[in-house]
Amino acid sequence: MAGVEKQFNMMPSAEEGSKSKRKSKAMPVLDSLELPSEDREVLLPVKESEGSVYFLGVEVPKGRGGDRVPNPERFSADVLTDFDFRLMRDIAVALKLNQPVLIEGGSGIGKSRTIDRMCSQLDRESYYANCHEFDADVLIGKMTTTEEAKSGFGWRDGLVVGAIRNGGVLFLDEYNFMKGGTRAALHEIIDAILQGKDEITLVDNHGERVPVHPDFRIIAAQNPPGGKHGDREVLDPAQYTRFSHVKLPENLPKDSKRARALGFLGKDNKITIDQTEYLFSGGLSLEALKEIPGIEELVDKYIEFTETVEAMAEKGELGADQSQPAYFSFQRDYDRVINFVQSFYRGDVNDTFQRALRYYFANRFESISDRAKVEEMIAHIKYVAPTNSRRLALDEISFEKSKTEEGIDYLVKSFGKGKEKIMPGQLLKGPDGKISVFVGVSKTDGSPVLLPHKSVESDMAEIPADILEKQTDFLKEVFSSWGVSDEKITKADITPAWQDPKSLKPEDWEKLKSNVDEEKFGEYTLNPEMGGFSDADFESLSKSEKFKRFKTEKLPDDWNGKPLAEVVTYIMETYGDRYYLPGIEYWQWLSANPDKSPAELKDGDYQFLFGSTLRHSRGHWSVPCVSWNGSKWNRSADWLDNSWYSHSRVVLLER
Repeated sequence: MAGVEKQFNMMPSAEEGSKSKRKSKAMPVLDSLELPSEDREVLLPVKESEGSVYFLGVEVPKGRGGDRVPNPERFSADVLTDFDFRLMRDIAVALKLNQPVLIEGGSGIGKSRTIDRMCSQLDRESYYANCHEFDADVLIGKMTTTEEAKSGFGWRDGLVVGAIRNGGVLFLDEYNFMKGGTRAALHEIIDAILQGKDEITLVDNHGERVPVHPDFRIIAAQNPPGGKHGDREVLDPAQYTRFSHVKLPENLPKDSKRARALGFLGKDNKITIDQTEYLFSGGLSLEALKEIPGIEELVDKYIEFTETVEAMAEKGELGADQSQPAYFSFQRDYDRVINFVQSFYRGDVNDTFQRALRYYFANRFESISDRAKVEEMIAHIKYVAPTNSRRLALDEISFEKSKTEEGIDYLVKSFGKGKEKIMPGQLLKGPDGKISVFVGVSKTDGSPVLLPHKSVESDMAEIPADILEKQTDFLKEVFSSWGVSDEKITKADITPAWQDPKSLKPEDWEKLKSNVDEEKFGEYTLNPEMGGFSDADFESLSKSEKFKRFKTEKLPDDWNGKPLAEVVTYIMETYGDRYYLPGIEYWQWLSANPDKSPAELKDGDYQFLFGSTLRHSRGHWSVPCVSWNGSKWNRSADWLDNSWYSHSRVVLLER
């Protein structure tokens, strides 16, 4: 993500301070997806050095060893998949930052084994404590006979106290399934740890004050309450918010099952994790963070974001299908985010902030649709640096007829309808019918400068100029709101084409789904049936009680989970003869006129507008959709290979 932060050099962490070659190396813009050449060698899912282990780039220092370090031979036959490596990365963040983490997911997906495997790799002692099966004496300790005491009677540490005293990873399994007596005994000790206190008090050992070892870490795990885990309790906000939360699925994803099965058979288990998912250590003091341009703006946007997410969760717009509600605590969440930013900042504060929000907020939700909603909001958390180069306004771009050739004069009149003023980037039709791009005014003689436009279809000339202008400006605003840099937007080939959605066959949609090309970012199609609609026409659609032309449709449940490329074919075949399918034109009008929008759309769900497609900044073809947040429309666009879910609707306009 391009921004003013490019000027900052990478600030190495304490562990990297001695690496003088990297100490002064400026970090590249993350949009380029290029890493420093000396970092390329660490692009292994797990890499070990003499003093650390890197889990998808997250560096965690090794421990001191000990009798409780799991035997590595236990894991020698394990087949690790993308799912496993991402989980290890998320756990590694918690270990590195010394933040208690709660992992919630179904039985048998690998929570316990992953933690033991990481402890083995890190040479750290593992203290496994089952909160349901182990009694309080086993967990905390008790007075018992011992040869070490003169009286022959003394204190013996339990698992929890042993981990606190000696350092190690305490794994509290079945955290929401504690027995009543165990909970009462553990409450004071665990609560002190979760509040960040540097010592605990053992009441049963004459009030002994035990310092918390600096290498002590705490991880909790649980199955979601309710359903087949009906005996598990729902954590209250006080307990929940003392952890960061990693929400895993109830069942292992199908692709992970297949990868594990094939790997066990000796078949190729291909790791498909992109390098953008790696998280490398950086370093930034709080004082330096305060001086970064735009930090106050980022904090303001962060506060607005947290309030919105919390409100949506309370109203059931996020996490409605989760039996353990997601709770929030502003100060605890903020402290974690700032700690993350300080530890992983490598030159781009926007990118680091957004990564932190994905970790602490998107990770609280299981469903793809919920995460997509949170991801969309996260894309808005960015600081846009002011630029010294001002774009010319429409009224400032003008031509003198005497300085234009006949062909140029024709272009000006045919495009601007005699107004002799056009915008840079607009497409113009020449006397020969060819399309060119207007890029500005020549400094030499003041005449328009035009470049050939290679990718324009022959029927492009049929698109009215006013539609081109409105759509181009609208999409630039859309990409900007999604966090795409001004530099990338300026270079984008925002190229429309007429495309009747009913004319596309199923195989055409499948081709679009697999057509990913970042170089063509910004291409889009317009539904020619909707091209002639005016603002007044769209406004009339909102008065459905009078015109009866507008409806939203929920698809049958058996479409849930199917790719949008398949869903759009079904919609064309089922509704195409009776309804228009709006697309980007209506998407634009909804965003610009929230006060005039149809009440039927304002149910908080995603409304898909299948009449057009748009190529996202990552190169994927997408379908426009909107969701109502209570006061305005959030613009979005889901990739054609993403899935349809029951929270989605399709917008239909009666013919």
